[in-house]
Amino acid sequence: MSSVNPAFTLDHFKELYPQFAGEGVPDAVLELYLELAHQTIKETRWHSYWKLAMGLFVAHFATLWAMGAASAAGSAADIAKSGENQGLISSKSAGGVSITKDFSLVAGGQADWGAWNQTRYGSQLVALAKLVGKGGIQIW
Repeated sequence: MSSVNPAFTLDHFKELYPQFAGEGVPDAVLELYLELAHQTIKETRWHSYWKLAMGLFVAHFATLWAMGAASAAGSAADIAKSGENQGLISSKSAGGVSITKDFSLVAGGQADWGAWNQTRYGSQLVALAKLVGKGGIQIW
């Protein structure tokens, strides 16, 4: 069984996810995540879902990168703020202003999947990974 994936390039990724074709996330960053995806998402395991999984993987990490992007001209506090985890707002108050964030679970109910829960792309990849891990059997 070969561990080498078929071709899946930056152009393939941008064709599937044109929102990343602009200037928001540098191509150099996307290339790094694409290389990581090739090492992690194997076509021999994912079969017909492979291209989708590759795209979701790269989109997830590119989105996390964008969430932490800050201007190089920003202060140390600005840069630190841009890199903190966002979480989901689980409760909030008006008087005295209080916000509670939940970092454990995001839409889709994927408990224990950590940072994969922080983007829609990651949540989708987790859902597919569960299908692929079941050997093609899904029971509701």
